[in-house]
Amino acid sequence: MMTNSDFVKRLILFLALSGMSLAVSAQQRSEIVSCLFDAYQPQIDFYEVLHQLERELMDEGVIQDTLGLDYQMLVERFNEDSDSFHLEKVKVYRYLSPEPFKGCIFNAKTQASLDQTFRYMFLMAIYLDLAVQGSRLALMIDDEQTIWVNGKQVALEKLELKLSEQRKILIEKGVPEAEISLDMKVSKNTRMGLIVDIQTLLRKINIRRVNYYSYE
Repeated sequence: MMTNSDFVKRLILFLALSGMSLAVSAQQRSEIVSCLFDAYQPQIDFYEVLHQLERELMDEGVIQDTLGLDYQMLVERFNEDSDSFHLEKVKVYRYLSPEPFKGCIFNAKTQASLDQTFRYMFLMAIYLDLAVQGSRLALMIDDEQTIWVNGKQVALEKLELKLSEQRKILIEKGVPEAEISLDMKVSKNTRMGLIVDIQTLLRKINIRRVNYYSYE
């Protein structure tokens, strides 16, 4: 099954392979950009937010300017380990669903051929990917049976409170409750009883979407 994040990455790859320039042209709104604006403007200041994202990408050295080559280099990195570059430092502060984005792209009656169109499609794709990534919680159990939530150590007796707080933060950012997910990474030496306890706790606080990973 293709996840929202996978969809965004495939779109970015498509843009790179299209050979289209992503340089800024005259302020001209195509059908797709107009659709994206209408879909997301009620939730965010569309142009301001995407321009700010572009500035942050430049500040972090992800792109140097708005030349197509720089975006293509970014695409190549998207298809590797996202931790290999500085996108982890770029934050978005409101969750947006990728569904309107998909509708705008696939329902367009005219071909996206304007430089400005590709620029905003690309930036919106980056925003949505970061938003989807930000809707996930991370829980890890190490070899010593120590529990970590989003990189911070948490005692088992305080785990319910910690996860509830993190869940509330995501909801306040606009993440629908049904879309909140948790990546659970456990050492192969983790006691099954501890895993069961955490699974029970997750159901109690209504975190239903859990992705399990094991490591040695």
